[in-house]
Amino acid sequence: MNSKKACERIKRIEKKYYKKFYINEINFWPLLRLHLWKYLTSSVIKNKQPNFLIFFKNIIKKIILNLKIYSFSKNNISSRNIFFSKKEVLSTLKKENKNYDRIIDPIFQTSKKKIKLYYDIDLKFDLNLKFKSSRVDVYFNILETPNFLESDLKDRIKNLCKENKINPSIFMKDFQNEINEFFNWYSFGNKLFNKYKFLRKLYVYPWYSSSMMGLISASKKFNILSYDIQHGIQGSHQAMYTHWMTYPDEGYQMVPSNFLVWNKITKKYHLKNNSRIFKKKHTTILKKNLKFTLYRKNQKSNNIKKVLFCAQPQTLANNEIVPKFIEKFVKKYANKKLNFIIRLHPNDKKNIKHIIKLFDDEIRKNFVIIDDAKFSIYDSFQNISHCISSFSTTSVEASDFGIKSAVFGDDAELIMKDFLKERNLSLIKKSENSLKNWLTS
Repeated sequence: MNSKKACERIKRIEKKYYKKFYINEINFWPLLRLHLWKYLTSSVIKNKQPNFLIFFKNIIKKIILNLKIYSFSKNNISSRNIFFSKKEVLSTLKKENKNYDRIIDPIFQTSKKKIKLYYDIDLKFDLNLKFKSSRVDVYFNILETPNFLESDLKDRIKNLCKENKINPSIFMKDFQNEINEFFNWYSFGNKLFNKYKFLRKLYVYPWYSSSMMGLISASKKFNILSYDIQHGIQGSHQAMYTHWMTYPDEGYQMVPSNFLVWNKITKKYHLKNNSRIFKKKHTTILKKNLKFTLYRKNQKSNNIKKVLFCAQPQTLANNEIVPKFIEKFVKKYANKKLNFIIRLHPNDKKNIKHIIKLFDDEIRKNFVIIDDAKFSIYDSFQNISHCISSFSTTSVEASDFGIKSAVFGDDAELIMKDFLKERNLSLIKKSENSLKNWLTS
């Protein structure tokens, strides 16, 4: 299901169910909405790990916490602003072999205030950061007793699933895990904010996870302002940022007080596609200096065209690792003067063997290179002439680098519509001829 259809479906569900999922006086519709968004737009949600593996993993985490290695009890926080980020956002710069955080580092670079930042690293303590700071540390999830859904809530979820042709057993089990994760972090947040009562601002990336929703909910009990930091392109239809049309009188405790965005287009979508009361309670703030930028050092000068294709994670709407029209085009036209670089998504590398097998002949001829995303996308930009993706932020960033860039597909047309008008960014059809015309234009 594409993002527009998913948003329309969620709007209809919200109208009926937004007041029907309270646990401990907290409205859980935002977390249920997130789970629906994932289910409708992403790969089918499954519990990937057997229960016994989860059990032993939790025991190991508890042992580490009991040893007080890098836990909050060992850290004195003096900052009034606290940041929580995720290890997935860290990218390695090839030249220095250092990691940077494209979400938080722009704030570190410009802010003179004291900031405390934590990453969700389990056992790897050395983050090898480009911008070193004593303000950076790591944290662990503190494990609490599970919270189980009451029978009436289970019945409502079953009804919701039945009405929307969703597998109730998979959906229910995964949603139960999300609820447990929420309360782990909600409990932890209450302890944290009670201990450090001088904290005034909480920054998270991104807000839409059960862990960050737990922290945000706890922060509001202590009158701490919460901020979500934009991490990528947000189109006109992104259900965690747009199309919040029905709103309870008491508001949503899980949703951040403010959304920090780095372009006018995103702010326009927030203001256009949300209800008046939602916009009043959850303000969108434009901060252009939030965007992490590195500049291109080497302009391509030879006559070899090098095309970077940036793969996206598989979804229910698109289960192709490499779209068929790109696969056929590469096999037919790749040569010494037209090379392709296929870059995996940093959070979805499981299909690398399949891609290597797919282009085995072209790889042996040095017409195709597989980029395993070990290094930053900015390193990949240095020696290419063209960049193409379905609806990834990378195509917008490549166009900012002066690289001829294109996107394709229904979601790209929907999500990137305003970016296509403002930037050196093209929309092509999912066909070999359209790709050929773009490359030769």
